[in-house]
Order: sequence, then C-alpha cells, then structure tokens
Amino acid sequence: MSLLLEQTVNGLVIGSVYALIALGFSLIFSILEVINFAHGSVLVMGTFIGLVAMRQAGFWVGLGAAAAASGLLGVLIEKAAIYPLRVRRAPAGAQFISTIGAGMMIDIAALVIFGPKTRPFPPALAGGPLALGPVQISRMEVVILAVSLGLMAALQLLIRRTRFGKAIRATVQNPAAAAMFGVDVDLVNTATFALGSALAAVAGVLMGAYYNVADLGTGFMAGMKGFVAAVFGGIGSIPGAVLGGLVLGVAEDIGATWLSAYRDAIAFIILIVILLIRPQGILGRPERQKV
Repeated sequence: MSLLLEQTVNGLVIGSVYALIALGFSLIFSILEVINFAHGSVLVMGTFIGLVAMRQAGFWVGLGAAAAASGLLGVLIEKAAIYPLRVRRAPAGAQFISTIGAGMMIDIAALVIFGPKTRPFPPALAGGPLALGPVQISRMEVVILAVSLGLMAALQLLIRRTRFGKAIRATVQNPAAAAMFGVDVDLVNTATFALGSALAAVAGVLMGAYYNVADLGTGFMAGMKGFVAAVFGGIGSIPGAVLGGLVLGVAEDIGATWLSAYRDAIAFIILIVILLIRPQGILGRPERQKV
C-alpha cells in the first residue's frame, strides 16, 4: 500500500510538470488554433539556459532566467514562423509545418551553443526527504508541486480576473469582434505564445532538477507527453490540461512499477484510447475550443 501511495505522489510530481507543458500547448492552440511542435525544443533551450543561470546564481534565478529567455524565444517563433503565414491566410497545415521547422532550428542552435554532452544539474536544495505519513517525499518534489500548482493557479487568475485575460477570452471567441472593441489581437497572440513558451521552460528546469540531468534529447519526448496530456484533457482547455498532466503522470508512474520498459509507451496508449473513446478529450468540446 505504501508503495502505491509513493508511486502516486511521484506521479503527481512529474504529472504537474507535464501539466505545465500541456498548458503551453492549450494556450497557444486556443488562441491561434495551431499545434506548436516547437514546444519541446523551447523546453530544452529553456532547460539549458536555466542550468547555466542556476550555476551562477542559484535555482530560483535559473528558473526565472529560463522563463524570461524562453518567453522571448516564443515571441520570435510567433513573429517569424506563425504571423507571416497568418497574415497570408495560409492553411493550418502550413503553420504546423512551420513550427516543426522552427523547432529544428532551435535544436540546432542549442546543439551549437551548449554542445552535445549531457550535463548534470547542481543540487538545488539541501536537506533530506520529508515524511508525509508512510510516504517519503524529497524537498525538490515539494518545490516542483508548489511551483507547478502555483503557476496553474496564477494562470487561471490571469485568464479569469485580469484585463489581459479578458482580451485573451475575447480573441478566442471571435478575433474580428475583439479587434472592433479595441483588443490588439496581434499583441494578444504574441503574448500568449510567450506565456506558453515560458511555461515550457519552467517545466524543463523543474524536470532537469528532478532527474538531475539536462539532455538535448529530452525535448521531443517531453513535448509529446505534454501534447498527450493536452489532448487527454481536451486541447484548448486549461483545466483539461492540468487534469491530463496529472492523470498521465500517475498512470505512467504506477504503470512503470510493473512495465518499466514500456514507461514512455504508456502515454501513447492513453492517447490512442482517449482518441477512440472521446476525441475531444475529457473536458474538451467537440465544437470551438475555449480558454
């Protein structure tokens, strides 16, 4: 029983990271109706930037630096790879391919800047594990849960309680009507892309600190798992992205207890099952997606 509880806690920890990645996918899709397949590459770039900053100034500075730099990278992707195609009313497939190209360019840039070697993460926190009843939880796991859940709550407040959030919701509902009422739709699109990219970078740094490693090869699989979580919950739905990430993390961790060799396959099995049973996801709607 204690093993099951421990696996569940571990699953919630890594699931909260998947949820952050999924939130980035959902935010961008809800505004631009584009699946951003450069998301995993942004995560990797953010991870390495965070690692470099962390070695100089500590964990929290590294986390902030990764989010800021990846937010700017998101602006660059939106302006260079999405905006020109949207202005020309290019089909969604062209934007999709454009994000793949942007991701490949970011991967190459990361390889040139940081080199091909896997790098260890420095210990972020001192002290031993904490006892939570029969479950032992490390201080880093506590920090990951706190940061992830805090960002999810802050994002929900941003969307529901602020003027910028109202602009996002108006743009999702009807971009043309939003523009008529004074919403700068281009600015909303760019800011949303930056926000989603910053979330991916935070997820990358948390994942690196959790596994104590930064690897250029982690972006694809982390991005795919975030995408699976977003689809599971209903892509375009913020609560759905959170639900999808947590369910995926717990299912993966418990499943790996008996099928450790197939840990990564569990995400794709879940994706296939949910697409067959409920293509719009658990909290998604079959019609237009909502923030």
